[in-house]
Amino acid sequence: MRRLLLSSGKRRRQALRAKSKKSLLIKPVGISAPDIFEISSQSQRIKLISFVSRIAEYLSRNRRVRLNFDETKTLKPCGTLYFIAAIEDFLHLFPGKISAKYPIDDVVEQLFQHVGILECFGLSKRKVVTADNVVNWHFAKGSDATTDAFKSLLKAHEKALGGEIIRSELYACLSEAVTNTRTHAYPNRADGVNNWWMFSQAMDNKLTVAICDLGIGITKSLLSKPELSDYLRRAYRILSKRQIHKDLIKVAVSSDRTQTGLAYRGKGLPQMLDLIKGGSEGGFRVQSSYGLYQYDAATKSDQLMTLEEKIRGTLIQWTLPLNVLEG
Repeated sequence: MRRLLLSSGKRRRQALRAKSKKSLLIKPVGISAPDIFEISSQSQRIKLISFVSRIAEYLSRNRRVRLNFDETKTLKPCGTLYFIAAIEDFLHLFPGKISAKYPIDDVVEQLFQHVGILECFGLSKRKVVTADNVVNWHFAKGSDATTDAFKSLLKAHEKALGGEIIRSELYACLSEAVTNTRTHAYPNRADGVNNWWMFSQAMDNKLTVAICDLGIGITKSLLSKPELSDYLRRAYRILSKRQIHKDLIKVAVSSDRTQTGLAYRGKGLPQMLDLIKGGSEGGFRVQSSYGLYQYDAATKSDQLMTLEEKIRGTLIQWTLPLNVLEG
């Protein structure tokens, strides 16, 4: 009888452990977002990428996650765009696995509502969007190389820029960026998804435009080109694998073919950089994997950096003075 009771008690404990384990799997994991969504600053970049990586880790283990934005107070264009791109990609890969609380900060909630991210979390709209630094943001996304998805985004800035934007060099650059995403960013993705996401904001006498994809990145794209083999052999002798990312971004944006001896350079990133170099104000920034390249038109200087945490895909940002199309 005693042996039977012990056996019964053991079975109950095993059942309780199994029930507890099942409960943990059903209960979503709470993940807190950082206070600032910024991806160019080294310290803030680490926080944002760690946040996104934790979401990916639990989803890959078939766990549901619940996002908490209680501490989030500041949303920068590139950091926010990268977050939105990552979340929409996760929702495609893991449908029904992500939920969230409403943000505490009023402006953060307005922006999440404005760009449709609240709806992605199954949260209803409950704000009137009035904040200046929200209503001036415009958002577009697409999965092909046509310009229809971002024409309305750019046309919203025609008056501020002082010209017909669809005939401008800026429009040509963005069209090229979208084409590059379609052509080069997603060569091997099994589900056929090749999305890009775009933000624009006209404020404080400047226009900011950012575009993001979650593809293979600039480094892998260039590594696939046989024309680069000799250049890479030289580079790998003096650079670490992490450092090579920033130098390959430099190659990608360079319009000086003599720098590497490569003949395949076309439009794309060099054209985008030349748009900023043609003026005395504004900036241009490219991030991919561990590398970052940025150019400041006011000082006519550029900078290459190797960052601690890598991102998926590529992020490009332009900053131009308003009325740049007047002539």
